[in-house]
Amino acid sequence: MPGTLDKKKLHINEAGGKPYPDPDVPVENAWNNMKQLLQQTPAAPATKSALKTGKAKGFKPFIAGTGIAITVTVLTYVIATKKEQTSSPKLVYASDAIPRADTLQDGTIAFLDTLSSIGVINQAEKGKLITLNNGGCYFRQLNKNPDTPCQLKVGPVEIFPNNANMYVSIDTTTAIATVQVQTGSAEIQLGDQKLQLAAGESVRLNTRTDLARNKQKLNPNVFSYANKVFEFSNTPFKEAAGFIEKAYGVKIIVNNQKLYNCTITTRFDNKSLEEILDILGYTLAFDYKIDKKRKQVIISGDGCDQ
Repeated sequence: MPGTLDKKKLHINEAGGKPYPDPDVPVENAWNNMKQLLQQTPAAPATKSALKTGKAKGFKPFIAGTGIAITVTVLTYVIATKKEQTSSPKLVYASDAIPRADTLQDGTIAFLDTLSSIGVINQAEKGKLITLNNGGCYFRQLNKNPDTPCQLKVGPVEIFPNNANMYVSIDTTTAIATVQVQTGSAEIQLGDQKLQLAAGESVRLNTRTDLARNKQKLNPNVFSYANKVFEFSNTPFKEAAGFIEKAYGVKIIVNNQKLYNCTITTRFDNKSLEEILDILGYTLAFDYKIDKKRKQVIISGDGCDQ
């Protein structure tokens, strides 16, 4: 044989003078597992005549070689089984300059904000782990089924949703995270600190320091790109236009800059772009034209009296 095999040094090729690569599973553990398997399924004893025949025709070395082959096979099986049990593939979802919607393996819909990414690991026993790498993401009905728990991670912050529609974001430069719960509830943990968020509540926190306690009312416009629900309360038109642009994938061009100073107080619930512009045009006294080919909205007019 090319090398000498020892039951605890099966990965060493003494004749070649070079060790094989170390196995992923410690050799001692693999050897013990192999012995347990051999004890559970012992080889059938050979008959007397067969032993004699083997001795006369060199059958004994064949038995030894077979034993080594079985040993290597069992070790390979133990290592492969160990890899199957520990492997958890991570799926990455990312967006560019345009928001993107993805359906996760369990049916959860993730609406990625611009320039955002998440990583998803489906753990057999612990459920789904979602890591927000950068940007923001709106999730619909997270952890709807308690039998398949879901956990969100934003840096060191852990979030445990309960049938929640929620938006989570992180600024990787400042380490400021935002958690907004639209429906359902969620528990936020940072070290040994905990904070409960109910529907309609939000919180901003620094992931490098203590968990903030100042809850605020959520701002649905932040994730309006996902559900096209806008709530404008004395909101400057320039700010409102930015939310509309992201939600409908258009660029709004205003000829009269004074329009940007006009304010809006209204609510739109999943309306078409044309319906929104009709109402805003009537309220702020402007005309508009949609260029679908260039994905632009050109607005002109005197606007409000401000």
